[in-house]
Amino acid sequence: MIYRLRQNIFNAIIKQEIGFFDENHTGELTNRLSSDTQVVQTMLTGNIALLIQNFIHIIGSLIVMFYLQVTLTLVLISIVPIVILIATIYGNIIENLRQQFQDKLAEANKTAEESISNIRTVRIFGSECKIIDRYKQNLMKSFVIGKKLAFNDALFTGVTGLLTAGTISVVI
Repeated sequence: MIYRLRQNIFNAIIKQEIGFFDENHTGELTNRLSSDTQVVQTMLTGNIALLIQNFIHIIGSLIVMFYLQVTLTLVLISIVPIVILIATIYGNIIENLRQQFQDKLAEANKTAEESISNIRTVRIFGSECKIIDRYKQNLMKSFVIGKKLAFNDALFTGVTGLLTAGTISVVI
């Protein structure tokens, strides 16, 4: 499936009008071709297996919880809409940040690809330091967004854990 996806994306890129290549740099396109398909591959292979595993775990846990303590189980189920709301907001934020992260990484790869493929021109004009700084700035932008991604992941995990623990504490 990923093979076909990469092939289709490559075919679509190659069939674009020439103006498309003036607006979109080679490094950015090749980064998109590799990293975006890698994201899809990770989602399809890892996330689907994880989804099935979690679904089975949830059903099993609910059966055991109802058997052990019906009241606690019903109270825990009552926080599910709140968790879904938080997860939806989190998902939107993460999706936006991941897109920004990919864009900044594509810019860094574009700088690297253009610089390396035109190294003679870079050397003739003595632009090595300027190119290195540009690449560093692009990487720093993606790093800053990566830190925001990590913070939001930690915040989501903490908030949902706090909600669950708080609910259990109230019941007990």
